[in-house]
Amino acid sequence: MMKQAAGAATTEPAQPAELAYLGPRGTYSEQAALAALAQRGIDALPSAQSSLGAVAEAVANGRARLGILPIVATTSAFPAAAHAALLGASDPGWRVVGEVQLPIVSHLLVKPGTRREDLRRVLSHPNALKEASVVLRREYADLQLVETASTAAAAREVAAGDGTSAAVAGPAAMPLFGLVALAEGIQDDPTNTTLFWVIGPASAALAEMPDRVVLSIDAPGQSAALGKAVSALHGLGFCVTFVNAAPLPGAPFAFRYAVAAASERPVPLVEIRARLAQGPYVLVGAYSTR
Repeated sequence: MMKQAAGAATTEPAQPAELAYLGPRGTYSEQAALAALAQRGIDALPSAQSSLGAVAEAVANGRARLGILPIVATTSAFPAAAHAALLGASDPGWRVVGEVQLPIVSHLLVKPGTRREDLRRVLSHPNALKEASVVLRREYADLQLVETASTAAAAREVAAGDGTSAAVAGPAAMPLFGLVALAEGIQDDPTNTTLFWVIGPASAALAEMPDRVVLSIDAPGQSAALGKAVSALHGLGFCVTFVNAAPLPGAPFAFRYAVAAASERPVPLVEIRARLAQGPYVLVGAYSTR
C-alpha cells in the first residue's frame, strides 16, 4: 500500500452546491433561487452558473442538489435554453420538484451621470428584451439591441463600459453593479411573471400527493400519444397549463412534447402512474404547491 508523503495535502471531495442558478449575482434567477432556498428552510448561498444548460447539467451530474430554471413567462413565453435542457432527451436527467413564481420588474439601468443622448446600445437577456419591447420600440428605437447571457451579465457590462450602453435588468442589479435607473418599470405587462422550476436529480423523490405534473412524450408522426396523455390527466382532474415541443430527428413530423399540468386538488402519485402506464411517457416532475 502506498503511503501519503509527509506533509502532503489531502484532497477532500467537493461537496455539491445546495442550489445552482443562472448567474452572475443580480439575475432574476438569483432572486428565484433565494426564494426556493427559503421555501425549504435551507441556509446557504446559491451557486452561480454560466448558462441555464450548465444549471441543468450541474443537477444531473450531482454537482448541485437542486437547480432553478425559468420555464415560462407571461410575456415572453419560453426561454429557449431552458426548454433545450428539457427537450434535449426523452429523459432530461433531472426532475421537477417545486416551483417559484416571480413578478418581473425591469428597469433601464445606466452608469451614474449617463444621459439619454449618450446611449448607443441596450443590452439584456433575449427574454428581458422581449418583455420590454413596447417601450424599447417607442422610446429607444434608435439604439442597438444586444443580447447577453443574463440580465446581470448585461448590467455588469454596462458598469464596465464607457457610458454609452444601458441594461434591461431588475432592481437587484443596481447596488451590485453601481448603476442607476434611467427609466423604471419598463416591462410591457405590469403583471409580468416568470414561473421557475426547482429541479432535483433523476433519483429525487416525487410528491406522493402532487397538484402539478410534468410529462415528456416522444410521439411519431400522426401519433395519438399527446391527446391520450392530456385525456388521462384531465380524467384525474388536471388541466394543461402549457405544451412545448421539439422535432425528433430522422422521423417526419415526429415530436418530443413537454406537457405541464395543474390540479386544484392533490392527486395520489400512484393513480397518476397507473393512468400513464400504457403510454410512451416520462414523468419528469410531480410536486405540490400546497
